[in-house]
Amino acid sequence: MIHLLTEASVLLASSLDYERTLTRVTELAVPRIADWCAVDILNEKGELERLAVAHVDPKKIQFVHEIEKKYPSDPNAQTGVPAVLRTGKSEFYPEIPQEMLRAAAVNEEHLRMINELGLISAIVVPLLAREKIFGAITFVTAESKRYYTEADRTLAEDLGRLAGLAIDNAGLYRTAQQEIGERKAIERELRGAIEKAEASEQELAAASQAKDRFLAMLSHELRTPLTPVLAAVEALQSEQIAAELRPWFEIIQRNVELEARLIDDLLDLTRVSKGKLQLRFETVDLHILIPQVLAIYREELRNKKIHLVSHLEARMSLVKGDPARLQQIFWNLIKNAIKFTPEGGSITIQTSDVPTGRVSIEVRDTGIGIEPNMLERIFEEFEQAGEPGKTMGGLGLGLTISKRLAEAQGGSITAASEGKGKGSTFTVALATTDEPFGQPKSRTPIKERAGAANKKILLVDDHVDTSNAIRMLLERQGYEVVVAYSAAEALRVISARPVDLIISDIGMPDESGHEMLPKLRKISSAPAIALSGFGSDEDIQRSYDAGFQEHMIKPVKLHKLREEVVKLLESTPDLRPST
Repeated sequence: MIHLLTEASVLLASSLDYERTLTRVTELAVPRIADWCAVDILNEKGELERLAVAHVDPKKIQFVHEIEKKYPSDPNAQTGVPAVLRTGKSEFYPEIPQEMLRAAAVNEEHLRMINELGLISAIVVPLLAREKIFGAITFVTAESKRYYTEADRTLAEDLGRLAGLAIDNAGLYRTAQQEIGERKAIERELRGAIEKAEASEQELAAASQAKDRFLAMLSHELRTPLTPVLAAVEALQSEQIAAELRPWFEIIQRNVELEARLIDDLLDLTRVSKGKLQLRFETVDLHILIPQVLAIYREELRNKKIHLVSHLEARMSLVKGDPARLQQIFWNLIKNAIKFTPEGGSITIQTSDVPTGRVSIEVRDTGIGIEPNMLERIFEEFEQAGEPGKTMGGLGLGLTISKRLAEAQGGSITAASEGKGKGSTFTVALATTDEPFGQPKSRTPIKERAGAANKKILLVDDHVDTSNAIRMLLERQGYEVVVAYSAAEALRVISARPVDLIISDIGMPDESGHEMLPKLRKISSAPAIALSGFGSDEDIQRSYDAGFQEHMIKPVKLHKLREEVVKLLESTPDLRPST
């Protein structure tokens, strides 16, 4: 008996293929301790399946199959395998009486077939592991005329436990293998997803770079025509013009500068999202800034017969912020109010103190209002209020940029409306400051310098109006200006005559100013100023790397340009050969 248990232990532990090993166990048991041995297993559906059977007389195996096929076992039987599976306890029949066989038989024919097996004694034990029943193993004597004892029962139960452990271990191994396979499949999917993500990231990066290049080029092309307009306005402002005309020139100047800011909005949206927005903080008086913004819309308000009400009542109107960015916020809000307010409506601008050290600025209108579902999306990119299918003009970026600019300066913007046709209110909240507000210094015209006529300037710009405007400005200051409309022409000019200063555009048809200046440097060491519609930090750094002393962004404020010209000429010794 002990030898059987040892062999069975080695056999069951040698392989995770429990179906095969249990078949071998039945073959070990027959004929050592049984004339007939069968293993029944509960499948994944909980149904009983005959896994293995062995008999001292192989012909009897077929006979047993015929009996079971014709008279299937009753799963609710009170004895045998069904009872063991329900209770988890062994069934021990030292002697099988005729009464028990008659009770198990369905009819006389069934009883006759059972009696032909010549059953003497039987043991049915559960296949157990970790308190889980996996099936049952049945040992029966017949031909040997042997009667089982308690020792046989103990041996059978030990075999049942060993077989249960083998099934359990095989199941755990299969589960582990399945999990490993699933993990590997997941890892493969993850690797594939990562590779796709990396490819997509590269594509997105390339698309982002292409977009940035496009926006930079668009910015340059849009900025360039603004320079001659601004130059003409500044030139006219320096003349003796009628007092009633000066406000109009101021409006033109503010709008040109604001147009340049609008061009920046496309770039700013990217800068904000990438955390690269640069702000120039100073003390700003909202009660000065807001009227300046309103002045821009004076004519538009009059044309639409919109009544403007202004209540600038806050006692604390000083805030710390970027004046140009704050102006952009209110420009967007007022523009929005005018756009959505019908003719004859009204717009109210009101400032008030907030107890928490903030100032509130409300822009209220009697326009089309905002539906409740739109209030949640009104600050999203490219969203527009209004009726579905109708466009009110614009890109739907104004409110998005305004909100982000306000938040970047420690403030907030909220929207409110009672619904369609009931107008809307946009409220800006900003922190106030006690820092003094410095009034803008009046610009003192730069007088013609003694000796300016001895200074020669090379101006390189392919935009005719811009080059003419700057040329006339500098000539009025007494400088001699030579204009070149391409890099090649600039090289020919400077090869023929020395100059004291170079002012050059960056984007030109034949080659960029960055490429041109190193070539000019082989002939002339004159200081250089870059004028460009390209205004990113990278563009400015490229100008310095190329050898420019200054980089000025179009539209150029001409008084700033004059100041830079004077500064560079005064700080640079006259290196031209004497004639």
